[in-house]
Amino acid sequence: MKLIVAIFFLISSTSAATECYTCSTATKPQCETLSDVSMIDTCKSTTNEINCVMYKFKLNTKDFIYRGCLTKDRTCDDEKNSLNLEKKEVLECKLCDTNLCTNSVTQIKLPIILTIITFIVLQVTN
Repeated sequence: MKLIVAIFFLISSTSAATECYTCSTATKPQCETLSDVSMIDTCKSTTNEINCVMYKFKLNTKDFIYRGCLTKDRTCDDEKNSLNLEKKEVLECKLCDTNLCTNSVTQIKLPIILTIITFIVLQVTN
């Protein structure tokens, strides 16, 4: 029974959509530090799963950061090739598939924390 409760809790804490930061320092300087919570979008696709993407690129002599959503069938190389056509040089690219994962600080996902707490509570109540 305890195992069933733990499995149910884990399944119910996952989400079909991915939340990603969506911004660019070209239009919002706060994108670099993620100081504006309005830069969070829930990304959905009817055909593909979603990754969050963050890349740094150079245009002329200025560096920019872009954060957004990308379908899982696209790679950093695909983005690099597309941006090269726009005369943008990609300096760094990161893809990830957890909510708000394109920040510079490693995050522990809430579902993992809640699962650990549930496990501890179940062990204590024995």
